[in-house]
Amino acid sequence: MTMIRGTASDQPEQSGTVKDGDGTPRRFTTVGWPPPGGGSTGDRDNGYLLTISIAFVLLIAVAGATMYVSFAAQVDYIGAHKDDGLAVYLAAISWDLAAVVFGLLGLATAMRGDSALRARMGNLLCVAASIMMNAAPATWGDPGSMLVWIGPPLLYAGVSDTIILEVQRRALAKRGLDNKHASIWSVLAIILWGVVGIIAWVLRLVFAPKQTMSMFKAWYLQEVAYAPGRTVAGDQAAAAELRAGSAEEIAERVRTESQAAVEAAEARADAHIREAEQAAQERIQQVKENAAEQVEAVVAEQSERAESEIEAERRLREQQQEQHSAAVEGLESETTRLRRELDQAATHLREARSEADQRRGYEQQLSQVSEELDRVQRLRSEALASVRQQQEESSILFAVLSGRQQVEHLYARLARVGDPRHGDPAAVHQLAEEFLRQGVKIESVNTVARYIREHMSESGPQLASVASGSDDSMGGAL
Repeated sequence: MTMIRGTASDQPEQSGTVKDGDGTPRRFTTVGWPPPGGGSTGDRDNGYLLTISIAFVLLIAVAGATMYVSFAAQVDYIGAHKDDGLAVYLAAISWDLAAVVFGLLGLATAMRGDSALRARMGNLLCVAASIMMNAAPATWGDPGSMLVWIGPPLLYAGVSDTIILEVQRRALAKRGLDNKHASIWSVLAIILWGVVGIIAWVLRLVFAPKQTMSMFKAWYLQEVAYAPGRTVAGDQAAAAELRAGSAEEIAERVRTESQAAVEAAEARADAHIREAEQAAQERIQQVKENAAEQVEAVVAEQSERAESEIEAERRLREQQQEQHSAAVEGLESETTRLRRELDQAATHLREARSEADQRRGYEQQLSQVSEELDRVQRLRSEALASVRQQQEESSILFAVLSGRQQVEHLYARLARVGDPRHGDPAAVHQLAEEFLRQGVKIESVNTVARYIREHMSESGPQLASVASGSDDSMGGAL
């Protein structure tokens, strides 16, 4: 995991290993924030700061004026229902003071870049109560009367809520976050959808009471913590994530082992082929040398025999006629011997042909080696099929996870594969769109981005200091 510290980005990174609460070791890397080229550059929009400061001062003036105007109407309204001097004045001023308190709280929250929804709602509810008490003396048939009595609280509500939204928008833009609940209509829509959801649930309870209560009980037992920080759904998600991690480890081990086995088999096959080729070449060379020597011996022997025949003929011509018969018989015997020698030479030639047959046997051995290589290729294909099966099982486990758990799982996998976008706030929206393309069960890119940021905050204990480490002054918060 990556932790972010609110220090200068030129400081060296720090890394190490820490243990979780259950003793599981986890590696971490601490990097500086803001990154190089990011964060505040020291330039300030002086015109904006001057204008917003004047708006703050005028807001205080508007709040004081409207409180003074509505205070009398609220005293009259409360005095008509309660006869107690001091209590009437305190009750009359409390609504306007509460509205101012909520307005200041909304400004402070917006200046930090956080959502000021709750403070804005409190501010508007207090103004609504003030409007109801101011509208009591008004004449409903006279629009001018309504404007005189209801106008001041409405003016304060509009001015205060507009300034809070502007401050929140600018602070969120500096942090690179989306501006949620940008208008009061979005708040009303949330309330309306909440009311509609409650009505729909009540109708379902009427139509199917047993099933609804049974499913509600199951949901309650799944989602509500049975111990601090522990829920059944959380335990199931953790177990599913552990199984998914185990499946990934098994798949990786299978890929590694299959790759090693294929490489070893290929190396053995190459060695066998090289040895067989070398042996065949040596045997062929030896056969050629033996055949050449045998042919030379036969030629030399035939030459010698020819010379001896010439010598014999010379002696026969010199000898007398009575020795002619004996010479002829000797010549016939010599011819017979030469024929035997020629037969021996033919035998040697047949042996040479046998050597050629042995060479063909070596070629058959080469074919067998090729078949062994094909068998290794089949084993590699089977290993790849096993890897694909493991990947399918991992996909099935991924589909079991909820949308948030899928986002956290994919984001954690970025760290395992060494993706540089892990821990980079600037890449949050890019990762959110990529996760949606990978099949995360969430329809909104902003929701995926929010889950990623929350996961980054939970994974990095110093990330919260970045979100709250802005300047406390008015200009620094903007």
